Amino acid sequence: MFKILEKQTLAPKVEMMVIQAPYIARHAKVGNFIVLRLNKKGERIPLTIADSDRDKGTITILFQRVGKTTESLGMLNAGDKIQDVVGPLGHATPIEIYGNCVLVAGGIGAATLYPIIKALKAINTSHGVIKDKENVIARSPETPACRQTGRDDEAIPKDEIALLEPALSEKDEILRGVYPEQKDEILRFAQNDMRRAQNDRSEGARNDRKMAFSEQSYNHITVIMGARTKELLIWEDKFRQFADECFVTTDDGSYGRKGLVTDVLKEVVESKSIALAVAVGPVRMMKAVSELTKPYAVKTIVSLNPLMVEGTGMCGACRVKIAGETRFACIDGPEFDGHDVDFQELESRLRFYKEEEEQALHLFLTRTKRQVTSNG
Repeated sequence: MFKILEKQTLAPKVEMMVIQAPYIARHAKVGNFIVLRLNKKGERIPLTIADSDRDKGTITILFQRVGKTTESLGMLNAGDKIQDVVGPLGHATPIEIYGNCVLVAGGIGAATLYPIIKALKAINTSHGVIKDKENVIARSPETPACRQTGRDDEAIPKDEIALLEPALSEKDEILRGVYPEQKDEILRFAQNDMRRAQNDRSEGARNDRKMAFSEQSYNHITVIMGARTKELLIWEDKFRQFADECFVTTDDGSYGRKGLVTDVLKEVVESKSIALAVAVGPVRMMKAVSELTKPYAVKTIVSLNPLMVEGTGMCGACRVKIAGETRFACIDGPEFDGHDVDFQELESRLRFYKEEEEQALHLFLTRTKRQVTSNG
């Protein structure tokens, strides 16, 4: 049994739960998911590991109450227990230094993208890069880019670096909770580099240092979040902690920019070279993103959500067609190259049991209402 330690409503019909699962927390990687079952006769459903804490032995999940099982799960509270939680499952997201990255979240898709943005930022830190929204501030001399230039250190000072402590304090906020064992060392390099920068004001030296950093030296992350309306937007504050740029769109214009995430994405890919795009959300949104990025030859990753039963590749329920070949989302994914996905087949398979799902939800809600009435 797995105990629910915390529950929070993030938006209408959208819940967050922190679950005690030490083994899963220790082994979870970015992009992994779990399969849970509420009771012995319950349905198995896959949910992304939105966050994890190895020290506390906890995992965080987000889910939308759209069917019988998610409605049942949403009725549980902190202190209640779940029968089975299996994981971590699926392939991990490939995390490396890409350069300019765009993460596109549609609704509950933010649950999958949150650990990805944390990891993309963390690898900057692990490579010795400390960066604010304008400049790379410092890099450890042990990083490949510094070794390639033959210099013993690399730094890009801001136009006017006058106050050292506030700058370091800002970087400390960026690094908090990300590679904590390396934080002191990285901050030491930052401190030394900024002190050198204060004594090196020649424009030629500044330009020479800036040349050492191409766009491929670190991950610059643009986040585009979309929802039907403002109240359905989730975790914007969390994404802004890590994003270099963050755009919000709503279908009704109640918050941010009125329109679709692809409207903003088109402007972004036309304004600069994008090395990686990751889209998670409704199938139609992921399809639209993939179609938009293809002419620009932007590597595009999507996280698929087909029907899934046991999560280990034995049942074949989660099969999807990728580049004309059958793949299982549970063991080959759930992330795939968006340009290779047969979205039409995916949408078709997701509708297979729509009528049965609606009937099951209706019966469940009717019985639940009767029980509440009789107990009232």
